[in-house]
Amino acid sequence: AIFEFWKERDTDPETPVNEYLTEYKSRIDYADKYFSRGDVMPGWKTERGRILLKYGFPTNREIFRAQEGKRAAEEWQYDDLFGGSYFFFVDRFSDNSFLLVHSSTPDEVKNFNWFQEFNPAIDNDGSPKYNNSRNNNR
Repeated sequence: AIFEFWKERDTDPETPVNEYLTEYKSRIDYADKYFSRGDVMPGWKTERGRILLKYGFPTNREIFRAQEGKRAAEEWQYDDLFGGSYFFFVDRFSDNSFLLVHSSTPDEVKNFNWFQEFNPAIDNDGSPKYNNSRNNNR
């Protein structure tokens, strides 16, 4: 069953290498290298790792370091996912956990008050994606 699963996803069955499987494994390696929490949790099991495995590398990833009274955060943008999608991660406990607090993607976490609730170190430019917007496109 596992062999068939990966065989069905092979982007070029004419080659001896399964390109999709190779890409997926590279995502796991990346997640483990950059998102792991030491011995506590491998990167692919974190929320950033899960999103990376599920949707691939984002079109744009912005990292915001913690500042006085504001939590570290990340904003991931996918231009081609559901017409443009965002994922917002906040280091809620200052332990490098970066939990997903809001996404514009269907079937992912929705919290339209995320910006006010988690106080991320992101400059609020007035965009609907930061301001209690129920705009499903952002």
